Amino acid sequence: MSTSDRRIIIATVNWFNEIADANPQIRRLVRYTKAWCDYREFARVDKKMPSGLVLTILVVNNFYSHDRDDIALKETMVNMEYTLSKNFSCGRPTPEQGENLLSSYTNKDYFMKCLSDFISNAKEALKESNGVNACAHWQKNFGDRFPCHLAKNETGNNTATVGLFTGASTNRPGGLKI
Repeated sequence: MSTSDRRIIIATVNWFNEIADANPQIRRLVRYTKAWCDYREFARVDKKMPSGLVLTILVVNNFYSHDRDDIALKETMVNMEYTLSKNFSCGRPTPEQGENLLSSYTNKDYFMKCLSDFISNAKEALKESNGVNACAHWQKNFGDRFPCHLAKNETGNNTATVGLFTGASTNRPGGLKI
């Protein structure tokens, strides 16, 4: 690895840590987004999702803060979809600043379709008042990484999704394994 490459990596790690230390929810949303992409790549080995670096930058640049991670994640993805539909690019925020990290990415249509599907599933999950039904929607995005064994088969006033996202005394979605 060249000195220049090391400099870029260190600057990128420092950039992200500074942002994530100021708002830990960003770090969680990046993890959720990477877990979603891992699941999508597992489902379609012939289609690659963007790199972890690109996903991190997209989450940071499109971040929507909310007390609930589920809503913050959905809204961040909505912002991401809107931004990418206007200009499918991801500028590097560190040395080599402005370099479009998506310039050689060849699965744009697949990624945008997956992003749209994620948003649709998240909207459906957030509408659900039954935890088991909400969990089924989240599993479409995360697969078995989103366990449903804690979901309650009760209907209430949309507290089921809140319960999933507060999980076992965490604010990870249903104890999402990330």
